[in-house]
Amino acid sequence: MQFPFPILFFAYLSHFMKLTLTLTLLLLIGAFSALANTFTVTSNADSGPGSLRDAINQAAVNTAIPNLIIFNIADQSRAGRTITIASSLPKLPSNLTIDGTTQPGTPFGISAARIIIVDANPINNLNCIDIVAVSNVRVYGLFLQTTSSFSGIYIDRSSNVYIGVAGKGNVIQGFAAAILATNQTSQPFITDNIVIQGNILGTDESGTSASVTQLNGTSIYALDITNLQIGGLNPGEGNLMNQSGDPLEYQLIDASDYGYLNIQGNKEGTDITGNIRLSPNNKPFLIGGNVFVGQSFVTTNIINNVSIGGYKIEFTRSRFVIQGNHIGVGLDNVTNLLSGAIITNGDNISVSNCGPGLIGGPDPSKKNYIANNKNGMVEEWCSPVTISQNSFFCNATGIVFDPHYPHPSPYANITVLTPGTVGGTALPNSTIELFYDDDCPGCEGKTYIGTTTADNAGNWRYSLPATGAIVATATDTYGATSAFSTATINTTNIVVQNATCGHRNGSIKNIQVSSGTEWYWQDAAGNVISTSLDLTNIGPGTYTFVTSIGGQACDASSIPYTVTNVTLPAFDPASITVNSPGCGQVSGSLSWSGTFDAATTYSWLNAGGTICPDFSVANPLQGLAPGTYTMQLALKKDPTCIAQYGPYTITSTTAPSLITTSVSVIGTTCGNANGSVTGMSYRNAAPPVFFTWLNDQGATVSTTLDLIHAKAGNYRFVFKDGGGCDTLFSQLYTIPDNGTITFDANAMVINPASCEKPNGSITGIVATNAAVYSWSNTGNGNIVGTAADLTGIAGGVYQLTISNALGCQIQTPVLTVPQIPKPSFDYSLLKEHNDTCNAGIGSISDLQMIDADRTYTWNWYTAGSSVAPIATTAGHLDNLKAGDYKAVVTDQYACTVTSNTLTIGDIELSPRMPQIASQYIPRNTATTIIIDKPQRGEYILLGGPSFGAAVLDTSASGILHTPIIPKDETLYVGFTRGDCSSALVPVAIKVFDSVHIFVPNAFTPNNDGANDRWHLIIQGLTKKIQVNVFDRWGRMVFSSNDPNLSWDGTAGGQPLTGTFVYMLAGVDYYDRSFLLKGPLIIIR
Repeated sequence: MQFPFPILFFAYLSHFMKLTLTLTLLLLIGAFSALANTFTVTSNADSGPGSLRDAINQAAVNTAIPNLIIFNIADQSRAGRTITIASSLPKLPSNLTIDGTTQPGTPFGISAARIIIVDANPINNLNCIDIVAVSNVRVYGLFLQTTSSFSGIYIDRSSNVYIGVAGKGNVIQGFAAAILATNQTSQPFITDNIVIQGNILGTDESGTSASVTQLNGTSIYALDITNLQIGGLNPGEGNLMNQSGDPLEYQLIDASDYGYLNIQGNKEGTDITGNIRLSPNNKPFLIGGNVFVGQSFVTTNIINNVSIGGYKIEFTRSRFVIQGNHIGVGLDNVTNLLSGAIITNGDNISVSNCGPGLIGGPDPSKKNYIANNKNGMVEEWCSPVTISQNSFFCNATGIVFDPHYPHPSPYANITVLTPGTVGGTALPNSTIELFYDDDCPGCEGKTYIGTTTADNAGNWRYSLPATGAIVATATDTYGATSAFSTATINTTNIVVQNATCGHRNGSIKNIQVSSGTEWYWQDAAGNVISTSLDLTNIGPGTYTFVTSIGGQACDASSIPYTVTNVTLPAFDPASITVNSPGCGQVSGSLSWSGTFDAATTYSWLNAGGTICPDFSVANPLQGLAPGTYTMQLALKKDPTCIAQYGPYTITSTTAPSLITTSVSVIGTTCGNANGSVTGMSYRNAAPPVFFTWLNDQGATVSTTLDLIHAKAGNYRFVFKDGGGCDTLFSQLYTIPDNGTITFDANAMVINPASCEKPNGSITGIVATNAAVYSWSNTGNGNIVGTAADLTGIAGGVYQLTISNALGCQIQTPVLTVPQIPKPSFDYSLLKEHNDTCNAGIGSISDLQMIDADRTYTWNWYTAGSSVAPIATTAGHLDNLKAGDYKAVVTDQYACTVTSNTLTIGDIELSPRMPQIASQYIPRNTATTIIIDKPQRGEYILLGGPSFGAAVLDTSASGILHTPIIPKDETLYVGFTRGDCSSALVPVAIKVFDSVHIFVPNAFTPNNDGANDRWHLIIQGLTKKIQVNVFDRWGRMVFSSNDPNLSWDGTAGGQPLTGTFVYMLAGVDYYDRSFLLKGPLIIIR
């Protein structure tokens, strides 16, 4: 049962409880602030009293104060300090420190760890330590071992987490990820302030070796982490990291600011000395934002690390700093850390889609040592990156500058090198840094010399303290640093001219030196043959251009250029074909079946000179008269180099012809084959003679001189004699057709006879060459018409005969004129619905026509009238009152029929009473009365209990509006349809002046059907309400803003019991705020 109390009681009780709870909380806070729970692990068992699992569970009971887990296991042997777990340890609670360094005994190796935790069965794939949705957690001095595909330490949605500090680091071996930190929520910045320091990851405890089972897959995987610290700049804060994959996978999901990422003081891929490689490959630290949602922001500081794999930064827009690192080279600045490694990453530093950066700096301690890889530094799609005073050596390429840089690319050219002075060009006002080159191939700055500045014209000079191989970089006014200078050759416009016909007239010209102080040309034997830029007057051979800066190894060579000896191509004189003209024509020709050489001019000569200057575009050469001709070949580059072939002789036979002056054409009549073409003859023909007549389809129709018995059409005479002349073709001769009659019925229209009348017709037939028309009825043979159009006929079968004076005649096919019957009604589906209450809701429906394929026009009339139709609907008539009705229907043939008389009656009945709920409203307001399931008709709101009372509102939709109600009142609602009406229904309307809320202070949710749920009792209206229930610790266990709330006494799916406090706040109908508080007891 429930126990409602008035509001005044709760006001008093609320005041009393507020004082009591305040005093209690103050006492508790004072007590807890002086205490911190310490739990001691005394057993290496997986579970049970004194176990680590038991200590974690105890610490989770109260997380409001700091909790510390220390170790004091009596057996200090390695086995005695090894905890073997069969399942994941409990998730660590907030405000917890686990300190393995408190265990008595010797640390393992060079680490601070004194407690080993090992997975009993690696196929369990469990995380050794889970830190989920908590804060203020520290893990020190643990040695975690497995070969699991999961994580040593898993962090999710947690903040202020420390994995090791200086002197209290952990050892983590054999995991897919030694440390995995993530933020599995749609809200950023939840996993925040993660510190990883002083740990040994993927390396044996001595820090000098790393077996396959000890290596982690990746040392640190971090997803969507804010403020991540890896290592540090103070002694002991750096981590030792070895792995088979990437040392760090740092990925950001959101286009937001993620604070900082500090990678400082770590040794990656090496032993503890930083001079011996342990990792099998050189995979980099991966630092990336999200390319799909936009670039992320994280300030990145990479300082004082040793790394074999280097660093890859992409899709981050914040500034990054890389200083004091050894990349690819040991701490001794000599050892090649990439020697013997599986090279999977060719870039020591790679940045793309990034913000501004600084690599190195003016302080010598900021210098990076970047060595022994394919590329020292690669950048793309970045803001300006400054690279200053570093030591690059033994990379194939030192710096690969951003190819997408939005400004002119910075460059440093060296064009002057004299004793004590070096100079060159760059972009105006650039900062020039000078270095001595390394001893490896390529141009890199290993040892910094000094800095100067280019003037406004881009020229610069520097006084050298010593001689040697010099390279330079230039940093533009935006802060972007160029690649290292090198001797540079521009061969874009080079032109190689071959020698011809054995002469020394070859050359190589237009090579340009962009950066260089000395140059020369050498032949294939390495002999220097010229020190000029243009190489001229040379014979066939191979030549290479070499330029350098001061003659040192940082030089540049062109590709070898070959000058050949160009001579005339081979030519076979017998490959020329001579075609002599015949039949008295000037049509001789000369043709060649060979392939033209593009470097050679082919021309034809006769006694008068050149007649074809370029035979390659006129092969075969046609239209030649009889005579003698010569072929000449000449080199295009050397017209003095020529050869001639020939001479070739074209010889010259009277052609037959047709005589057409006596040709006569006679046409056909009525389409018969009685036409002819006669009188054709020929002359100068050499036997044997062949001739034929062809029609316009190319078919032979006659082989005689005269074409007779021919049909109308087009014909051509074809003649060929026994000589070599071409076949002769006559003109086309047309034999016309005379008198043939044709007709076109495409526009013919057959109109059927309808309404049992002879009103059918056949019209639209068009005839040519027609004189007489005769229509006959094929049924009786009677002639029924003598014009082209036949009208006024009954249904039947008819045929038209057409003739003319030439005796030509044609008949149409037989044509049928249908006889359409009168339309008629189909009453089989007819429905007649009577009216009720004289409301005009009767109807006639489903009156149909027997022939549904015709088009009909409908008109409805009352039985006594045919003047004006009352409707034109097809087959139905609605909204009828009692009476007699008829339909008049006309089809598309203008035939009209009238239906039988259709009678609609009237039925009187009593309508259903309106269904209405009582109203509860504020005083002096109006309300709306809504009828449940309204009927078709009219609802009336009345001031009294009869239809004669004052009408307050009417509605066809069932929604009625009252006037302003000053006091409790009863109104009445009735329903009418036509002349029928329902009984009146009273509507009680109660008014109120204020809101009353009754809150039960106890309930018994034991599923016995009585008092199982807690809810409010509200009299009046509220505009806003918020109900919260708290336990004795101040934690909210229930919340709702629904005035009709119903609570089952559970939180998080768990049943609650005991004493709680409710707080109820809101705004009532009159915009007055209210606040209620009191106890709530759950009894089970």
